[in-house]
Amino acid sequence: MIPIAVDDNGRRQIFQIEYFLGVAEEMSFTRGTQRANIVQSAVSAGIKQLEHDLGSALFLRQGRSIALTQAGEALLPHTRRILADIQGARDAVDASQGTVRGTVKLRQTVQGTRSSLAELRSGTLDLALVSVHNSSDTTIELIPMHSECISFLCVPATIPCVDASR
Repeated sequence: MIPIAVDDNGRRQIFQIEYFLGVAEEMSFTRGTQRANIVQSAVSAGIKQLEHDLGSALFLRQGRSIALTQAGEALLPHTRRILADIQGARDAVDASQGTVRGTVKLRQTVQGTRSSLAELRSGTLDLALVSVHNSSDTTIELIPMHSECISFLCVPATIPCVDASR
């Protein structure tokens, strides 16, 4: 077993392999940091600690560019499997408690309902927020989320067809 990011109490630190994977896949500390949604100094420190724990540099740092070392290349597929196994364990625990967790592709677009319906049919989207109230398409289920009365507001004198006595 490879010791991965052991803290002072001997516990493994998952975030360090998440940082490594993000930087390795992005081939950039900046983009890897953005992906992890944490400050760059924390990502750099986590990776340095991981390199220390493993006894090998994982990245060749060449100015503003980086590359994986042979050790980094060797570690990369293992980090993917480790993180997938951790997610699988979380999903199994959630499922045992009746919790459903996952990723859903959802987008609201200015292109409108037609493009959203087309993307649903093609599988590009899992869900869409649309402005249709019914559909003859039996492959798509429309579930109303909210119903709202919309009123037309105007100053009666500015629109001749509006009855001012209403």
